[in-house]
Amino acid sequence: MNRWWFVLLRLVGDLVAIPLIVTLAYSAKFKIGWAFQQLFDVTIAPVYHYAQIEPYLSNLGIITAIWVGCYVVVGVYRPFRGPLAEIDEWVSVFKGTSAAVVSLMAFTFIYQSFPGSRFVMVYLWVFGLICSGGLHYVVFRLEMFYLSRSRRLRPTIVVGDSPGALDCIERLVSLPVLGYRYIGSIDSQSIDPVPYAIRDTYRSLGPYADWEPILSAHHPAVVMLIDQTHVNASAIRGWCIEHQHVFMTSVRTDTLGEDVQFVSLDGIPMMEHTPYSPPFHHYVFKTIIDWVLALVGLVLLSPVMIVITLAIKATSPSGPVLFAQARVGKGGRVFNMYKFRTMVPHAERESGPVMVDIQSETRYIPIGRFLRRTSLDELPQLFNVLKGEMAIVGPRPERPHFVDLFSKRLPEFPLRHSVKVGITGWAQVNGRSQLTHQPEQKLRYDLYYISNWRLGLDFKIMLKTVEWVLLNREAY
Repeated sequence: MNRWWFVLLRLVGDLVAIPLIVTLAYSAKFKIGWAFQQLFDVTIAPVYHYAQIEPYLSNLGIITAIWVGCYVVVGVYRPFRGPLAEIDEWVSVFKGTSAAVVSLMAFTFIYQSFPGSRFVMVYLWVFGLICSGGLHYVVFRLEMFYLSRSRRLRPTIVVGDSPGALDCIERLVSLPVLGYRYIGSIDSQSIDPVPYAIRDTYRSLGPYADWEPILSAHHPAVVMLIDQTHVNASAIRGWCIEHQHVFMTSVRTDTLGEDVQFVSLDGIPMMEHTPYSPPFHHYVFKTIIDWVLALVGLVLLSPVMIVITLAIKATSPSGPVLFAQARVGKGGRVFNMYKFRTMVPHAERESGPVMVDIQSETRYIPIGRFLRRTSLDELPQLFNVLKGEMAIVGPRPERPHFVDLFSKRLPEFPLRHSVKVGITGWAQVNGRSQLTHQPEQKLRYDLYYISNWRLGLDFKIMLKTVEWVLLNREAY
């Protein structure tokens, strides 16, 4: 079985789901009032005795053809790969569903006999996103589960232990669609801590000096040489050629936050490193989107924030509801970041600045742990976004004390402040609380975000954040 079988599974699933979507849309418009009247003797909507579902069912073939045709045109059924591929697929489903509904609405103007209730069309769009989006997400997860255990994946050994090598291993592990099965690493030192994404799969096979017996013992189909300064690349390449194995090398550096281009200096291949700077209009769009999302979020979530306020005052009346803490933002400027208070008043009066103990924190107020685990304590940061101090997506801001501490052993740490800090970020969907005590790993993710920032990446991180919060992944 290859990926195209899963593409066929998606197509068959949509063919089964479309009649269900049409039925749900029809029922939501014409039968909700009747159902509540019959079941609960309550009138919440008009009862349409005359509206029949037959016209929709008789045109089901046309609806299905238009729906699937739009999915094909926007590329819903193509195999997706790359970081957060499930988000890319969901976006394509969103585009395809929207195109299908618009096409069906246009069809009602051409053929008057075609049922054309505008509310039914709206419900088609809503239920289409829910049903088809959910279906494709489930199939994607099944596909990744199957591919990660497929015998067709080529056994691969990575030579190196640098951040670049760890990045490579993360991609091999998280993207089985690439076609590799990670066996282990040849390295010079034990990795501690191991990055969250590969904490259950990272395996040290031995030191660089023993590369030949290690390769002979494991017989990998592919050898990926990432750190070339510690080993004889020519010798490993020769061994791979002799034993009919694929040999791959990396010419990337471990420096992130830069735009790397390959140039020729009179025939001499060179890599040019320049600070990465997206076009100015991208920043303008990002600022506008952040402001709109923050304003809409505050309006929609205001009832939740009122309930949290009352709960904090009821369970811990001696302290404030909001907690303002100094954080370092873009350009190294310090600002007050707002959070709902989750700990006892003056929690650091005696200890000074300390990080949260993930396993045995004792300073929480009665509802504090719940607020932290659900990330509801972060909601007031929407005010920081409106003030222009934060973005929805960006590196999470650190306290000045820890910025000074981390910068002493990580010279690149201040590079995080070249962009606006955020409520969520690339590190938060790649480890969340597990990275609190791992500034090296958090920095690696943050610099990757800075190097690869696009509006599309922000959108995917926001959707992935919703998944992590709802599934309560790696929360405090």
